[in-house]
Amino acid sequence: MAIPLEGYSVVAQLNRISHLLKSNEVSATTRSVVSDGNIWRRSFMAEEDARKFLQELQERNVNVQFGPDPDAVLVNEFDQSIEPHCSWLSVSTYEKAVIGWRTGTDPNAIVAYEDWDPKAGSGLIFHDPEGEHDLEFVRAEDNIVVYLDRSSGEEVYVGRSSPPILSLFEAGRDTILKHFYSPGDPIVTGSAAEEIADAIDMLSRVTEEDPDAWGAHWFLGKGLTAVGRYEEAYQSFHRALELERDTEAIGRELAGVCLELKKYDEAVTVAEQAAALKPDDHTTLGNLALCYLFAGRLHEARKTILAARKLHPANESNNAIAKLIEDVTSGMRALPETISELSAPKPKRTIWQRLFFWRS
Repeated sequence: MAIPLEGYSVVAQLNRISHLLKSNEVSATTRSVVSDGNIWRRSFMAEEDARKFLQELQERNVNVQFGPDPDAVLVNEFDQSIEPHCSWLSVSTYEKAVIGWRTGTDPNAIVAYEDWDPKAGSGLIFHDPEGEHDLEFVRAEDNIVVYLDRSSGEEVYVGRSSPPILSLFEAGRDTILKHFYSPGDPIVTGSAAEEIADAIDMLSRVTEEDPDAWGAHWFLGKGLTAVGRYEEAYQSFHRALELERDTEAIGRELAGVCLELKKYDEAVTVAEQAAALKPDDHTTLGNLALCYLFAGRLHEARKTILAARKLHPANESNNAIAKLIEDVTSGMRALPETISELSAPKPKRTIWQRLFFWRS
């Protein structure tokens, strides 16, 4: 009898590992394991996973290194190679499948899982990492990464031993940049919000796998801010700032979230730190002036926005901030509580304010 060999298969002489199977020291899903009574196999989509399993067997005194009579071997479906050299296993192509059997036995009968079809084979495609530049990341399904082959237009499924961190980060980052959100903008809704939610899931996986990746925390914070999840965004930006103190954009975004959460004093603190990194940047100074305004520190707000406008007199954002500061100072507008209020209509001036307009 024969069994199908798919992806990277660890094939063992059944009588050499039966004690491990009985004691449940070796386990696997039903679909990945097949045995014909002579040989036993467990298949993996990623070569690294298969080699890790071989290492586990070796630690249990299973010979996986020395031929010609090893206890277990690694078979590559794509080139039908066997490692190490083995005298007891024969391998051959059967229609679109690859099968293996104990040398000297009859391979005409095949033992396989229920829906196995030799006309379809495993459906796996060998992936050469050197050619990955031709593939465009589409999505990740557990440890299976789905790419679009630009040359053929077909989807390619690649097995990984762990989540594809770089691909997840790049996909999540690109989605956040596509729907770039700035503090004070309307909360993102509809299909864009759904795409951002997917990006948040990807970036969350990245931060779980690599908790010290400050860039992932920053983009995660941007995504969370865009859909109004300010408390979570606050935590993400804080973590990014803990990891990276010399990037002005982190403090800038954290200050914006602090304003939404009415943490005005903290907003001023982080905005001052950001301005210290870029003291001649009109945008950074404009953000600091806005934080001073929300904190009720009108003198510092006017002084800072004046410095920002000197650097770039035509900047529309800073001119609008300057007008807002003057309106609050003169009493024409109440002190705002959140950034979202900045788009609210101004209250009408009282008669008293109109009589003494010259005080502003």
